[in-house]
Amino acid sequence: MSASDILKVAIVGPESTGKSNLSAALAKHFNTLYVPEMSRVYLEKLQRKWTYEDVLHIAQLQVQKEDELLPLANRFLFCDTELICIKVWLDYYRLPVPEWIIASIYKRKYHLFLLMNIDLPWSPDPLRENPHDRDILLHSFVTQLQLFEKPYVLISGNPSERFVQALQAINILEKSIGS
Repeated sequence: MSASDILKVAIVGPESTGKSNLSAALAKHFNTLYVPEMSRVYLEKLQRKWTYEDVLHIAQLQVQKEDELLPLANRFLFCDTELICIKVWLDYYRLPVPEWIIASIYKRKYHLFLLMNIDLPWSPDPLRENPHDRDILLHSFVTQLQLFEKPYVLISGNPSERFVQALQAINILEKSIGS
Protein backbone atom coordinates (compact mmCIF):
# COMPACT_ATOMS: atom_id res chain seq x y z
CA MET A 1 0.00 0.00 0.00
CA SER A 2 1.43 3.38 -0.99
CA ALA A 3 1.22 6.54 1.11
CA SER A 4 -1.37 7.93 -1.32
CA ASP A 5 -3.69 5.01 -0.46
CA ILE A 6 -3.66 5.80 3.27
CA LEU A 7 -6.80 7.41 4.65
CA LYS A 8 -5.88 10.28 6.94
CA VAL A 9 -8.23 11.05 9.81
CA ALA A 10 -7.57 14.13 11.96
CA ILE A 11 -8.86 14.23 15.53
CA VAL A 12 -9.36 17.87 16.54
CA GLY A 13 -11.06 19.95 19.20
CA PRO A 14 -10.53 21.93 22.38
CA GLU A 15 -8.31 20.78 25.23
CA SER A 16 -9.39 17.90 27.43
CA THR A 17 -11.82 16.33 24.98
CA GLY A 18 -10.15 12.94 24.54
CA LYS A 19 -8.26 13.52 21.28
CA SER A 20 -5.12 11.64 22.30
CA ASN A 21 -7.02 8.73 23.82
CA LEU A 22 -9.24 8.35 20.76
CA SER A 23 -6.26 8.60 18.39
CA ALA A 24 -4.43 5.82 20.23
CA ALA A 25 -7.56 3.63 20.47
CA LEU A 26 -8.32 3.96 16.76
CA ALA A 27 -4.72 3.21 15.79
CA LYS A 28 -4.77 0.10 17.97
CA HIS A 29 -8.15 -1.02 16.59
CA PHE A 30 -6.98 -0.65 12.97
CA ASN A 31 -3.45 -1.95 13.65
CA THR A 32 -1.85 1.23 12.39
CA LEU A 33 -0.09 4.37 13.61
CA TYR A 34 -1.19 7.69 14.95
CA VAL A 35 0.63 11.00 14.89
CA PRO A 36 1.02 12.28 18.46
CA GLU A 37 0.17 15.83 19.42
CA MET A 38 3.58 17.44 18.92
CA SER A 39 2.70 20.46 21.04
CA ARG A 40 2.48 18.18 24.07
CA VAL A 41 5.78 16.47 23.23
CA TYR A 42 7.46 19.86 22.71
CA LEU A 43 5.94 21.74 25.65
CA GLU A 44 6.63 18.97 28.16
CA LYS A 45 10.36 19.59 27.56
CA LEU A 46 10.11 23.38 27.64
CA GLN A 47 11.32 24.97 30.85
CA ARG A 48 9.56 28.29 30.24
CA LYS A 49 6.29 29.80 28.97
CA TRP A 50 5.74 29.09 25.27
CA THR A 51 6.28 31.86 22.71
CA TYR A 52 4.88 32.62 19.27
CA GLU A 53 8.04 31.14 17.75
CA ASP A 54 7.45 27.95 19.73
CA VAL A 55 3.95 27.63 18.26
CA LEU A 56 5.31 28.00 14.72
CA HIS A 57 7.99 25.41 15.47
CA ILE A 58 5.33 23.05 16.85
CA ALA A 59 3.35 23.49 13.61
CA GLN A 60 6.42 22.46 11.60
CA LEU A 61 7.04 19.48 13.90
CA GLN A 62 3.41 18.34 13.52
CA VAL A 63 3.67 18.36 9.73
CA GLN A 64 7.08 16.65 9.77
CA LYS A 65 5.91 13.88 12.10
CA GLU A 66 2.82 13.25 9.99
CA ASP A 67 4.91 13.07 6.81
CA GLU A 68 7.37 10.74 8.55
CA LEU A 69 4.66 8.31 9.73
CA LEU A 70 2.42 8.35 6.65
CA PRO A 71 4.43 5.80 4.59
CA LEU A 72 4.59 3.48 7.62
CA ALA A 73 0.83 3.45 8.24
CA ASN A 74 -1.50 0.56 7.56
CA ARG A 75 -4.63 1.71 5.68
CA PHE A 76 -5.24 4.64 8.08
CA LEU A 77 -3.18 7.34 9.73
CA PHE A 78 -4.83 9.00 12.71
CA CYS A 79 -3.57 12.49 13.45
CA ASP A 80 -3.92 13.77 17.01
CA THR A 81 -4.40 17.40 15.90
CA GLU A 82 -3.18 19.11 12.72
CA LEU A 83 -2.70 22.67 11.47
CA ILE A 84 -6.28 23.87 11.99
CA CYS A 85 -5.57 23.31 15.70
CA ILE A 86 -2.55 25.60 15.40
CA LYS A 87 -4.65 28.23 13.63
CA VAL A 88 -7.36 28.07 16.30
CA TRP A 89 -4.68 28.42 18.98
CA LEU A 90 -3.07 31.42 17.27
CA ASP A 91 -6.45 33.07 16.68
CA TYR A 92 -7.48 32.51 20.31
CA TYR A 93 -4.36 34.30 21.54
CA ARG A 94 -4.72 36.97 18.84
CA LEU A 95 -1.40 36.08 17.23
CA PRO A 96 -0.78 36.33 13.47
CA VAL A 97 -1.30 33.18 11.43
CA PRO A 98 1.51 32.85 8.86
CA GLU A 99 0.48 32.41 5.26
CA TRP A 100 2.33 29.08 5.06
CA ILE A 101 -0.02 27.64 7.70
CA ILE A 102 -3.11 28.83 5.78
CA ALA A 103 -1.69 27.43 2.53
CA SER A 104 -0.87 24.12 4.23
CA ILE A 105 -4.38 23.81 5.65
CA TYR A 106 -5.74 24.11 2.13
CA LYS A 107 -3.09 21.82 0.61
CA ARG A 108 -2.85 18.98 3.12
CA LYS A 109 -5.56 16.38 2.57
CA TYR A 110 -7.47 14.65 5.34
CA HIS A 111 -10.29 12.34 4.44
CA LEU A 112 -12.17 13.05 7.65
CA PHE A 113 -12.01 15.24 10.74
CA LEU A 114 -13.38 13.96 14.02
CA LEU A 115 -14.31 17.07 16.02
CA MET A 116 -14.37 16.27 19.72
CA ASN A 117 -17.24 17.83 21.64
CA ILE A 118 -16.77 19.54 25.01
CA ASP A 119 -19.19 17.28 26.89
CA LEU A 120 -16.43 15.45 28.78
CA PRO A 121 -15.44 16.92 32.15
CA TRP A 122 -12.36 19.13 32.19
CA SER A 123 -9.29 17.18 33.28
CA PRO A 124 -6.59 19.43 34.76
CA ASP A 125 -3.14 19.11 33.28
CA PRO A 126 -0.11 21.44 33.61
CA LEU A 127 -0.15 22.07 29.83
CA ARG A 128 -3.85 22.91 29.54
CA GLU A 129 -4.76 26.57 29.71
CA ASN A 130 -8.41 27.15 28.80
CA PRO A 131 -10.92 25.38 31.07
CA HIS A 132 -13.50 28.18 30.82
CA ASP A 133 -13.40 28.88 27.08
CA ARG A 134 -14.06 25.43 25.68
CA ASP A 135 -17.34 26.56 24.10
CA ILE A 136 -15.59 29.47 22.36
CA LEU A 137 -12.85 27.13 21.13
CA LEU A 138 -15.34 24.51 19.91
CA HIS A 139 -17.17 27.21 17.94
CA SER A 140 -13.84 28.32 16.47
CA PHE A 141 -13.09 24.76 15.34
CA VAL A 142 -16.50 24.49 13.66
CA THR A 143 -15.95 27.86 11.95
CA GLN A 144 -12.49 26.88 10.68
CA LEU A 145 -13.57 23.43 9.47
CA GLN A 146 -16.43 25.03 7.55
CA LEU A 147 -14.26 27.88 6.24
CA PHE A 148 -11.68 25.45 4.86
CA GLU A 149 -14.47 23.10 3.66
CA LYS A 150 -13.16 20.12 5.62
CA PRO A 151 -15.39 17.05 6.10
CA TYR A 152 -16.07 16.61 9.79
CA VAL A 153 -18.23 14.72 12.26
CA LEU A 154 -18.92 15.93 15.80
CA ILE A 155 -18.00 13.20 18.31
CA SER A 156 -19.74 13.29 21.71
CA GLY A 157 -20.39 11.22 24.80
CA ASN A 158 -18.22 9.17 27.11
CA PRO A 159 -14.99 7.62 25.76
CA SER A 160 -16.63 4.36 24.64
CA GLU A 161 -19.46 6.24 22.90
CA ARG A 162 -16.88 8.43 21.18
CA PHE A 163 -15.03 5.36 19.97
CA VAL A 164 -18.22 3.84 18.52
CA GLN A 165 -19.15 7.12 16.82
CA ALA A 166 -15.65 7.39 15.35
CA LEU A 167 -15.85 3.83 14.01
CA GLN A 168 -19.24 4.61 12.44
CA ALA A 169 -17.85 7.74 10.77
CA ILE A 170 -14.81 5.83 9.48
CA ASN A 171 -17.07 3.06 8.14
CA ILE A 172 -19.09 5.67 6.23
CA LEU A 173 -15.86 7.19 4.93
CA GLU A 174 -14.62 3.81 3.67
CA LYS A 175 -17.93 3.10 1.92
CA SER A 176 -17.98 6.55 0.32
CA ILE A 177 -14.56 6.13 -1.25
CA GLY A 178 -14.95 2.47 -2.11
CA SER A 179 -12.11 1.07 0.01
